Amino acid sequence: MAYDNVPYPLSIDRCISQTAFDTTLIELGNGQERRIANWDDGLLFFNAMHGIRSLEDLRELDVFHKLRRGKARSFPVRDVLDHLATYDGSLMAFAIGTGTAGPFQLTKTYSDAANSWIREITKPEQGTIKIFVGVTEKTEGTHYTINYLTGKVTFTSGNFPSIGAVISWTGRFFVPVRFDSDRLPIQDIFLTMKADVDGQYVIPETATASLPEIVMVEDRGA
Repeated sequence: MAYDNVPYPLSIDRCISQTAFDTTLIELGNGQERRIANWDDGLLFFNAMHGIRSLEDLRELDVFHKLRRGKARSFPVRDVLDHLATYDGSLMAFAIGTGTAGPFQLTKTYSDAANSWIREITKPEQGTIKIFVGVTEKTEGTHYTINYLTGKVTFTSGNFPSIGAVISWTGRFFVPVRFDSDRLPIQDIFLTMKADVDGQYVIPETATASLPEIVMVEDRGA
């Protein structure tokens, strides 16, 4: 899969994911149903339209879409809803030491009384990641290295975590996504714009509900 490590350029404060699942429902003769979960994980979707407020934004998105060759190349976006290892300052365990270098895949675990889901984190954000063995913070480049395109952590010689040691992390991460269409609805968006008092074309707040979607879908292969 082609992946460009170039973050989505427009406002991220409105980039909140929606998660889709694929479930087959089979109705039984007695009125009950059988449910089959076809995917182990949900697939994330974003609407890039929410980051567009002006003609300048639209131009920037148009160039970005062209450089991604439409839906051919994926890229990272930060999910405002879920982009941290934890939100309470605690550590997120992701591996148990084996006495070897690894590599160890960064993960995030979600759980409640009934279920748990371990999500692979493949696009950690450089400059934000801290790795701990037990409660001791380790130093990147000295004790370990991180592949920021795969989310794999490898410990250096002489610094292998001991067998059974809990390896944890904190920090931010991106979601790899691609555009869901090779064509942007540029004209439809532009026609909703009005000139403001400064003569700049902007999207009126009243037009938000009628705007087309620009879907970005998670690229699990990136």
